[in-house]
Amino acid sequence: MDIKENIINSTIEVIEAEGMNKVTTRKIAAKAGVNVAAVNYYFGSQKKLIQLALDKTLDNAFKDPIEEFNAKSTLEEALTKILLEWFDGSLNYPNITKAHFFEPFVNNNYKSAAVKRLNLFFTKLHKLIIDNYPGIENKQLKLTLTQIFGALFNVILFPGLMKTYSGVDYYIEENRKEFVISLVSKFISKNRLK
Repeated sequence: MDIKENIINSTIEVIEAEGMNKVTTRKIAAKAGVNVAAVNYYFGSQKKLIQLALDKTLDNAFKDPIEEFNAKSTLEEALTKILLEWFDGSLNYPNITKAHFFEPFVNNNYKSAAVKRLNLFFTKLHKLIIDNYPGIENKQLKLTLTQIFGALFNVILFPGLMKTYSGVDYYIEENRKEFVISLVSKFISKNRLK
């Protein structure tokens, strides 16, 4: 692995371990095994480096699921795989997930890279579904996609929010699967895709 890639990967690790508020160039350099000057030389600023690190994690979140969708035999399988990957990834990397949604959540800034990629992902997913299920009603599809992904994001961002009420621990894989299968089943049924 080259030095730049090592520094980017180390930045991801520091964000996850420390949270965005505690990330420093010194911590990144220590994790990467380089000096602070090397970080500044390759990236110019901590802000630019963090953006590159977050872009890399966005690539993992939003590029692969679309490819998975194209490779799956049914819409139900593809959506289940996408949702489970996001759910698992978000619970495994909660500070990265929070970093992506910090701007819209805290500052009401919906122009962040994560929001742009999320909306691009939905646009592509919407087109794939419309192309494969030409009878589906456009407005209904947008509504139900928003509902299932909204429900998922609520649990991703706040996995313990309803735990006292529901008794469900989403850190248990079987519970995540049950949640996702239920969402996808409702989506398929509501859009009459069977």
